[in-house]
Amino acid sequence: MKKIYLWMCAAALVAGCGGAGGQELPQVLDPVDGDPAFAVLSTDFTSSAISLLDEDGDVLADEWLTSGTTSPILVAALSGDVAFPTKQLGDGSLVVIDRLNTDVISRFEMATGGLYGPVRTQGTSDVAAFSSNPQDCVFLSDTLAWITRNQPSFEEAPEPDVAGNDLFEFDPSTMTLTGGRIDFSSFNEQIDGVTVYARPNRLVRLEDFLLVGLDGFSADFTVAMPGKVVVVEIATGDVIGFSLGGAKNCGAVAPIPGVDDQAFVACRGASPTFDPAEQRMTAGVFVVEVDGDGVASIVRSWLPSSDPGAANSTSNVVPLNDREVIAVANEATDEAYVLNVETGDQTLLFDIPGSFKIGQGAYDPDSELLLIPVSTEGVRLYGGSGSSFELIDTVAVSQPPLGATVVSSLR
Repeated sequence: MKKIYLWMCAAALVAGCGGAGGQELPQVLDPVDGDPAFAVLSTDFTSSAISLLDEDGDVLADEWLTSGTTSPILVAALSGDVAFPTKQLGDGSLVVIDRLNTDVISRFEMATGGLYGPVRTQGTSDVAAFSSNPQDCVFLSDTLAWITRNQPSFEEAPEPDVAGNDLFEFDPSTMTLTGGRIDFSSFNEQIDGVTVYARPNRLVRLEDFLLVGLDGFSADFTVAMPGKVVVVEIATGDVIGFSLGGAKNCGAVAPIPGVDDQAFVACRGASPTFDPAEQRMTAGVFVVEVDGDGVASIVRSWLPSSDPGAANSTSNVVPLNDREVIAVANEATDEAYVLNVETGDQTLLFDIPGSFKIGQGAYDPDSELLLIPVSTEGVRLYGGSGSSFELIDTVAVSQPPLGATVVSSLR
């Protein structure tokens, strides 16, 4: 199989004139005046823009990076399918994941507008088109990071760099692939003669292990496997699957503030026809603990199917502590709740007419500032903790038709 590695050479050249060794990074964006604490992604799913806010939620740079940003050094402008890592590096840089059919992770220095480099999350094949569809990345050291590649290759025996359905390693200091790979195909399942792929999505570090959520869907997304997460031992790359019972679509994993050995896992449920009643029957929110031997266990859980009167608040989970989360129910009206996973109590924070208007928020436990994006408004700022929050302000970012969908903490 012929490979084309020109994109790797370009990334290496960028890194060579970058921050390593004290050399100046090539500038591709305006320097940011101030100390960014949050990044906001706005999109209409065709184009995207990223704005930066300070620790109080005030705008430092509106539309700092957009789909219209061009530079010979950038691999490509932002698409309409963009994400942030579950946890940013916290070193003054911003990492952006451009997903399906772009397949690039870029790292920017906000103070200077410099680019550490883009890294393409796969090789290039002349046998078949392939998009690795990266969903998340976790940084383990200055030189080691792992990408979740959600999309499997449908080739017979593909080469590792175009295989997907795995974790793929890169060096964030040089923004180049290392070739390291952890294959997740052992977690694929056959259901009624259909191959259902593991499809790793979000991941968090829990001390000496990674906890990886699996979406678990077939090629056409009509068949879902029973919910599962995977524990990866960082030192060896050994993997162990852990079942989440009757839940399905369990790719969303989020760290808990101040807790090193537990994470929330949100299972959004699955239905081949996207029927809300069928989805809630396989939805749930779990607190999963991984002990020092890598053994996973469920310490708390909440299933909407066990409470017929409850909203299916299992989307866009934002952990507040080891028992409570902000969680969104996407139905005819979007509803944001404070959900207590231990008791099942739901406290409505606010609602918005229409579906999928409330996005993925962020919470700073030190300042007790909660930021929730609303595509029709901007970013709502709340102060408080637990089930007690008060609306402080709503901050406008970007211009229509772009709407705020994700807030990422930069610390």
